[in-house]
Amino acid sequence: MNHTYSHRVESQVRAAEREISRCDEAIGRACANPGYKSRWFRPPGGWLTRAIKTCTAAEGLQILPVTHFAFDTLYSPRGARRLVENHLRIAKRDRGGIFVVHDGLVRLRPLDRACDFLGGKDRAWVPEAVEEMIRCLRAEGIRFGKPEEVLPVPV
Repeated sequence: MNHTYSHRVESQVRAAEREISRCDEAIGRACANPGYKSRWFRPPGGWLTRAIKTCTAAEGLQILPVTHFAFDTLYSPRGARRLVENHLRIAKRDRGGIFVVHDGLVRLRPLDRACDFLGGKDRAWVPEAVEEMIRCLRAEGIRFGKPEEVLPVPV
């Protein structure tokens, strides 16, 4: 899945094309698959600008809708339990969804100090929290699948 190379919300078509292309190239290098092309795209922050819509349509990328942004980057390890409980409550209520959880934190210069204050830098707790969410949701009968298995077919 493509999420842009540098996580910028692009408003210019050429810049958006570069971001999408660079992301696919990086995924291809990481997977030893030159020429890799994503099928799915999740816009940074969920922002679907006109430029992003134009580029994804031209590239034949399906937009992956996100149903819940937890703002997990604002949580420290001390807040892990609260994040898990919030995700579980919403997923149970909605009987699933597409949730965003970050295992890393992009450093944006003006926000570095804010991230220090909010405790978002230590992400070591995230994999265990996600494992717990998956275990609990499976116990509730919620299944996990690929986007093409759980999303409506685009028209």
